[in-house]
Amino acid sequence: MEKMIKTTPAVFLAGDEYQITVPVNESCLMWVKVGNEIYYDDSNGILRSATDVHKVSVPKDELDAAGKYTLCLRPVIERKPYFSETGEVTEKEFMFYPAKEDKIIAYEIADAHNTVGIVLDAYYKFREEYGKADFLILNGDVPAHCDKGSDIDVVFKLIEGVTEGSIPVIFARGNHDTRGTTAEIFENYTPTYNGKTYFTAKIGNIWMVILDCGEDKLDSNEEYGNTNCFAAFRKKETKFLEKVCAEKEFDNDDVYYKAVICHHPFTRKCPPPFNIEEDTYEYWAKLVRENIKPDIMICGHKHKLSFDLPGGENDDFGQACPVIVGSEINFRENYYAGSGYIFEKDKITVIFNDKEKIVNTYEIKK
Repeated sequence: MEKMIKTTPAVFLAGDEYQITVPVNESCLMWVKVGNEIYYDDSNGILRSATDVHKVSVPKDELDAAGKYTLCLRPVIERKPYFSETGEVTEKEFMFYPAKEDKIIAYEIADAHNTVGIVLDAYYKFREEYGKADFLILNGDVPAHCDKGSDIDVVFKLIEGVTEGSIPVIFARGNHDTRGTTAEIFENYTPTYNGKTYFTAKIGNIWMVILDCGEDKLDSNEEYGNTNCFAAFRKKETKFLEKVCAEKEFDNDDVYYKAVICHHPFTRKCPPPFNIEEDTYEYWAKLVRENIKPDIMICGHKHKLSFDLPGGENDDFGQACPVIVGSEINFRENYYAGSGYIFEKDKITVIFNDKEKIVNTYEIKK
């Protein structure tokens, strides 16, 4: 099996399902066993092989209860209209660890921009100090752009380095993820729910809404060459956010913490040409503030660590809660810092760290 797969599986969480996603080196068929059930990567009954990535959706509750899954692969020697030739099935079992509710640890990686080594080193330093993460937040701009397969491979190398296929991954798309010849198929490799890159999810007692601001300049900007329609995309997303606020799934008794995950800290104003759709983002901030009332908002995008309180210098549209920019990168100095989050009964501890030290810590009291 090791020859067929590029990395261990990524177990993305979106809505009420895990999307077990595996990049592969050769043509093969894939399915996953969870308990007594089998879940196939198929196209309406046809097992897929003409792909370099496989994705299988599994009900969240079932995998959480089982605590393990078995990845099954069958190589395809030649696919023909009749009597296709395939090889023997190989299987590998992966343990899976759903988060415990008394203490949940998350680690955020954003803005890696095709960097792997020092990014993982930052996580390993965090793990050394605070323990393994219960889930990973990949918060956009992990590849520098989506122009070739090696750009997308970075996503899975980082996931493998943190999760080894055994904990959930929350993925939020960044603006650099929307650029390049393979950007339009990036969703094949990353999670969507009902075909959308924005959705809700719940890990332990933490409810989250994952948002996607798309690009950071107008669709008409010459950099995009007439290839974007993000203004219309954000209008649809606004309807989604209104629906989330109206349905109030976050008000359930089993929700203790509420979080907003978004690559772009949309509660900040930006200088030209990035000062787009301020009315939209102000409205999003209002919806979040008045309805969801989250405990924390976790972002990236700015390439500079920051912990911003409501009413502070970066609160332009009305923050509902502390807004954390949890990644910093300096290409010239080969420097990267990420962030960890420890959710406990009385507080959230936010930790900024690089590969050598803890940079700063903050507490958000419950």
